[in-house]
Amino acid sequence: SLFIIFASLGVLFSRAEPPGRPLPVLVLFCTLGVMGMAVGMVIAVIERFTNILDMVWRLFRRIMILLCGVMHPASSLPSAAIPYFSWNPVFHALELMREAWWPAYKSPFADGEYVARCTFLMFAAAMVLERATRKWAAR
Repeated sequence: SLFIIFASLGVLFSRAEPPGRPLPVLVLFCTLGVMGMAVGMVIAVIERFTNILDMVWRLFRRIMILLCGVMHPASSLPSAAIPYFSWNPVFHALELMREAWWPAYKSPFADGEYVARCTFLMFAAAMVLERATRKWAAR
């Protein structure tokens, strides 16, 4: 995958730190992939019925870059904001990935069980929605 290639190139050529625990990093990366696939499947099901979601989804994706913790770790957030960010399973997964990459980093709220549950529920909901709306797709 591109993540492995770019992470390896970063470690080799820019003297970046390699992950402290590579297996959890890889597992979390795959978990985020499954979560993304589930969201994509739900969006595909909704798109069967309306095209308005495309405009809303573009805006939502841009906002989520700021709300998922890509730009900032949880330790840099004000304590009043953490309860709101703690609802986001992607934020939890990225915090867990930071903990796996740099073992000295300790997230104030990362929860692997929450990430696993949300991923399972999102994937199950996507599969049920796809199956339930399949007969309308044939029309």
